[in-house]
Amino acid sequence: MNRKTSPAGFTLIEMITVMAVIAILSSIVLAVNSFAQNKSSRLRATTEIKTLEAALASYKADNGSVPRKEDVTEGKAGLNPVNHTNPASGNDKKRYVLACRELYQALNGDDDLDGRTDTATGKEKTSYAADFFTPNRMRFESTGSPKKVDYLQDPFGNCYGYSTEGSRIEEDYRKELRTDAKAPRPVDKDCFGSEYDMWSTGGTTKKAANGPDYGKWVKTW
Repeated sequence: MNRKTSPAGFTLIEMITVMAVIAILSSIVLAVNSFAQNKSSRLRATTEIKTLEAALASYKADNGSVPRKEDVTEGKAGLNPVNHTNPASGNDKKRYVLACRELYQALNGDDDLDGRTDTATGKEKTSYAADFFTPNRMRFESTGSPKKVDYLQDPFGNCYGYSTEGSRIEEDYRKELRTDAKAPRPVDKDCFGSEYDMWSTGGTTKKAANGPDYGKWVKTW
């Protein structure tokens, strides 16, 4: 009497082939997903920077100039996009945080950094982008109670960059023109804009010495 033979199982070669195909498909899906997320984050950063630029224009109309602070948003100890390109760690991050905090306080009228526009009697402030300053766009300090706003974070989780080095250079140049009408316009390598620079590094955290990839940045210049 003949017995029926059961179908043969997968051979080792077939199993390895299937696993390789699955691995390749998985890597393709991850790459596509990463590309889509990066593109979405860049679009969001572009939109947010445009919103902040509009708020800066309104602030300037009311106050005569954009928010500035010596050795914070400009000057030797201040932030600039040429020499300070790592918003994630070290001394660069400290500069980013202080400059971005100056921008945030001015545009949201939040001197005590509690995440809300100051409204106490006698110290009412103006928020130039009230709908923009929501908790998901703010990074709060990890210690203290209540926690204070540390900085405005871009869609990549890093601090936005803000520098007014261009305003400082232009101001110094105009002062020089008063005494020397032929004074040459200075060429400074610490900024790109004539008034201010604002940017997101697009998730990159390279140090300036390693060659910042400006092509990956979302910026105003």
